[in-house]
Amino acid sequence: MKKKIISIILSLFCVISLVACGNSAVTENSDNEDKQDAPSYNESHEISATETNYLSECFSKNTDAIWYKVSDTSKDTQINGIYIFRDGTLRVFGFNNTDISFTLGQAAQMTDDEIISFVEQEYTKYYEEELNVERIKKECNEIRNLISNNQLGTWQIVDDTLVNRANDGRTVKIPVSMIDEYERLLDNKSSIIEELVKGEAKYDFHLFSDDSGNYTDAEHIIIQRTKLNIGNFLGAFLYFASEDPNSLNGDPNCNNGDLSTLERFFEIAEVQDGDREPEYIVTGVKENPFTKEVRYKLRIGTAYDAIRGSIPIYDAFYGGYHITHYNDLYLWNNKYEDNWFEDDSSLLTRVVDQTTFELDSIGTEGIGVD
Repeated sequence: MKKKIISIILSLFCVISLVACGNSAVTENSDNEDKQDAPSYNESHEISATETNYLSECFSKNTDAIWYKVSDTSKDTQINGIYIFRDGTLRVFGFNNTDISFTLGQAAQMTDDEIISFVEQEYTKYYEEELNVERIKKECNEIRNLISNNQLGTWQIVDDTLVNRANDGRTVKIPVSMIDEYERLLDNKSSIIEELVKGEAKYDFHLFSDDSGNYTDAEHIIIQRTKLNIGNFLGAFLYFASEDPNSLNGDPNCNNGDLSTLERFFEIAEVQDGDREPEYIVTGVKENPFTKEVRYKLRIGTAYDAIRGSIPIYDAFYGGYHITHYNDLYLWNNKYEDNWFEDDSSLLTRVVDQTTFELDSIGTEGIGVD
């Protein structure tokens, strides 16, 4: 009887121990889940590690992500460009050819809002300096002085209009008042800068298949945005009027009578009178001749080395894609031409550790394939 009682007591003790262990395990797992779900930095977007992230989805569904174009992956790496996705829109800021300094280490210790505010402030200062009102006004006055002294190349003054006949017989007419109109555009300097800082970019994707045609070998991101582009207003007149274009700034590609030098600044109408050569009459100044639309491509891949993931910078992790080539698309005869350069940089964003990135698959809806 005594042995039976002892056996019952031991059995009850085992059951109680198992229940306690189970509760402890549940509590421990719950704590781990809470830790895993908690962001590693305050108020900054992270790409999820719970699913595979495809390139086109990263650039659309994660509308509050910030991506960084960098040539290296250390805390001291200078950021070459920033792609800000917020509220379904994209804004692009390129830091090359500017004095703006911003590193991955700085970004890793800032919230998204702080990063966006920093970029906007730095770019506003940059545009303020580049869109130099005094320099542009001085250029306009120089044109007026050349007109007064009849020293503007082959241009002639007829009834307050600059008239020039190109080598091929075409006649171009520019009312002198257009110089004043161009200068008056600078009164809207603040709105020009705001448009550049707040302006949205357009983007698209294109896939390239492997030899089998069944799998993605590389993917292009095609981006179109507006950038500052202050042309040489005086130079446009001189280039068109030069009787010896090679003598101007040593530019062998400058051709007498090249309308493109003037179309950069003016709206030009073609007037045809019978069999005579057409006249090209300037009807107004471009709405905003201080900016231009640019298009370029980023080539991601091949697929085997396209991924960059789990790169620690301070308390943050970064992941994304490897850019192998950069394509600066330029207009030639009203058609965009390719001009590829080797790049070897990365496109990174903040992630949860061990996040998986992939290129889009062949057959992804809305993405073309070559």
